[in-house]
Amino acid sequence: WTHASSLRSGESIFSSLAGNAALPPEGAGLQMTSKYGSGMGVLWDGYSGVHSADLVPELMAFGGAKQERLNKEIGDVRARIYRSHLNGTIFPNNS
Repeated sequence: WTHASSLRSGESIFSSLAGNAALPPEGAGLQMTSKYGSGMGVLWDGYSGVHSADLVPELMAFGGAKQERLNKEIGDVRARIYRSHLNGTIFPNNS
């Protein structure tokens, strides 16, 4: 997929996922593309702020505390977006 090279070269904890050929499990998220090639996607509950194994505990604690505040302030449904991985593409060359 499109992020394979950055995952491999960036020494991310997700580098083993680079180049996967399987789709995510049903209900894991959604991907939409317009007939002109632009699109967006979401991977629910895939907190994407952590790519360095050294920072995982600290960033997950920060994200968890922020998530609790957001649940109270804007509700569980809207707050779920905060802890999800979002992506967007504007065809032909902007993602």
